[in-house]
Amino acid sequence: MGQDKLFLSLDGSTLLERVIYTCQESFRLTKLVARDDNRFRKFEIPVLLDYPGVAGPLAGILTALRDCRESACFITAADLPDLDSEMISDLVHQYEGEEFLGLKETEKIQPLCGIYSTALIDRLLKESKKPDYRIFEIIMTLNYRLLPVKKNVWRNINTPQDLVI
Repeated sequence: MGQDKLFLSLDGSTLLERVIYTCQESFRLTKLVARDDNRFRKFEIPVLLDYPGVAGPLAGILTALRDCRESACFITAADLPDLDSEMISDLVHQYEGEEFLGLKETEKIQPLCGIYSTALIDRLLKESKKPDYRIFEIIMTLNYRLLPVKKNVWRNINTPQDLVI
């Protein structure tokens, strides 16, 4: 893309600002997990550094779970501009102790937005050591449940064209 997609603007806010605001509406405490904290200090929320020695999305998931003081943690990627407090509320209210409770649009699962059990830490750490791990495949081995979301509500931004509705 040539630039960090988290700082792309959509309707007057960056993708990251949109997700932070939505999470702050939904939870009393919001934290950000990142490889480094330099670019994120201006947001005035705690920034946790990725779990050392782990590559890919499990680095952030493991960091969040290890920092969590509850039995489960809501975790989301920051490039999901259509995430809203209603979706988060649905997840929170329907959580029944699964290892993962996530969202799905038709058959498409979004593994980087959902509630993860902190009991998964050791298992996810073990999986993260595999050179070709895939988070989707890991989720399929868990005690999981998926809640449907409205079609065309779920966009993951990977290119500037993805910002166009």
